[in-house]
Amino acid sequence: MWFSLRQVPPSFVNEAPWIFRSELILENVSVQDCWDIVLDDNNWKHWHPEVTKIEWEGQKSPAAGTVKPPGGPGSRRVVKFSDSLFDVLLAGPVQLHEHFDVWDESSPHKKEFGFYFVGMTRPNFLTYRALRESFMIEEHKNGKGCKFTRIVAVEPSFLTRYLLGFVVYPRLANLFEQLCPLRFQQAIRENKFSQLSKN
Repeated sequence: MWFSLRQVPPSFVNEAPWIFRSELILENVSVQDCWDIVLDDNNWKHWHPEVTKIEWEGQKSPAAGTVKPPGGPGSRRVVKFSDSLFDVLLAGPVQLHEHFDVWDESSPHKKEFGFYFVGMTRPNFLTYRALRESFMIEEHKNGKGCKFTRIVAVEPSFLTRYLLGFVVYPRLANLFEQLCPLRFQQAIRENKFSQLSKN
């Protein structure tokens, strides 16, 4: 069963009660290569294994290096999220429905996309009232590298914020601000992204 979440605008990433931000400076990784890495569903297992499944609305996730998933404002996808702590709190993995309302890949120097969450498969009073994510990739050092910024904005439910916040907040902060960026860098060092091995 799906439970609706509150639709929030792009400005929510600067206004939410909980904001988790990470910035990575990636030497010798171009804006285009980083963009292609993040858009490849098969790469998420290397840097965000909590996302165990990604399915774009109207199309199954493509094989690595084939066709890009749908993009642009209006695109939607469903992701399955599984984490040891949240699986206990929420009685198993949860699915989240995302709606992309920001998508700009027109410039070779800067690309970005963003989405809000339409719904999830757990009741709002147990989890969140609103969620939004922003991904931005910008040129760094005259094109010799890039800066990859991700922001996860959360409006937790009363229960999550005031009764479980002492557990949930640090867990999310560690995941989004520490673990995911470290894994992304490690995957680059270990040459796990096919987009870089082609260069």
